[in-house]
Amino acid sequence: MVVAIVVVVVVVIVAVVIVAVVYNIFIIIVIVVVVVGGSGDDDGDDGGGRVVVVVVVVVVVVVVIALIVADIVVITGKEQDMLIC
Repeated sequence: MVVAIVVVVVVVIVAVVIVAVVYNIFIIIVIVVVVVGGSGDDDGDDGGGRVVVVVVVVVVVVVVIALIVADIVVITGKEQDMLIC
């Protein structure tokens, strides 16, 4: 169970770093570091660590989806501009 949590955290951190590098959004990294750092590791209590991990995952997923949607809108806008030209 602990291994799964660690894997999820690592994947989330990697995803956030990739998104941050691509989009230059370092605020997200700061927020995640604060949240994850503040939680402490999952030391037996079923509440603490996992809830934080779930929250972080949800936040990251929402942000990534928002960025993808924004990208699609921007790209579509550019294509329309090119079509108009």
